[in-house]
Amino acid sequence: MVAAALAIGVAGCTKRAERDAVRSVIEDYRRASGAKPLGAAHLVQLRLLPPPGAPPEASGRGEIAWERNKYRESLSSQGLFTVRGIQSEKAYFTD
Repeated sequence: MVAAALAIGVAGCTKRAERDAVRSVIEDYRRASGAKPLGAAHLVQLRLLPPPGAPPEASGRGEIAWERNKYRESLSSQGLFTVRGIQSEKAYFTD
């Protein structure tokens, strides 16, 4: 797997912020690679920055990984940890 590290400022740990962060990663990849499709297996690591005025503890980390029949994303921020994904055609979610 190829690893990439990014610094992304996310205005909060909301579903919309997560979606926007993932879109940004995908668009950056497409632009850098000449719009080639994503690889069959890949790992993207994220660093989530706190919104302006928030304490530094509001930062976090994320990871998006996929292979042939698996997809997994994990986020951790302020002591909370969330994992969700798809494996063997079944979705899972863990807090």
